[in-house]
Amino acid sequence: MLELWFSTPVFYASAPPLTKKAIEEEYFSKEKDIVQTLKKECWGDNIDASYHINSNLFEQFQLKQLETYVVNCTCGFLEQIDLGVDSLRLDNSWVNYSSKYNFQNQHSHMPAKISGVYYIKSNEQDGNLRLHSPIRHIPGGGSGISTKTVEYTPQAGKLILFPSWVEHSVRPNMTDDVRISVSFNFF
Repeated sequence: MLELWFSTPVFYASAPPLTKKAIEEEYFSKEKDIVQTLKKECWGDNIDASYHINSNLFEQFQLKQLETYVVNCTCGFLEQIDLGVDSLRLDNSWVNYSSKYNFQNQHSHMPAKISGVYYIKSNEQDGNLRLHSPIRHIPGGGSGISTKTVEYTPQAGKLILFPSWVEHSVRPNMTDDVRISVSFNFF
């Protein structure tokens, strides 16, 4: 008998075309002000982000279309998994601008419960999101339950959600285009 233990739920969705368009219009109408909040990260990564402990991009710039989509998808994700919590609150959110050679090192978002990313702009070749297995000593590379990492290709309108304890990284953007993504945490 085969039993599967320690699986990690990951949710992804592509925004419907009208929702994607509304989110893009809302974001780009406020982009000039948002860009002023960017700073080069200093924890060994190479990316421009608006992250700080109390940042809430959705609230600060009234990104209601994006916030509503993120919250609705997260509620759907929670209905499919047993996280052991009654309710979650969107605690912080920030924007990431990834230019040529930009990347993010492996990290987690503990003590948050659910983390995610929504891609505003991407050419789909500008740095995959890598989720790293929580099982540290997996022999070989394998696939399925024995894989060490799984990658998601960025795509404008794509949302990816995962438990915050999952370590993740972003491969370098080797293109001349800038990828724009919004990351967030639920507590």
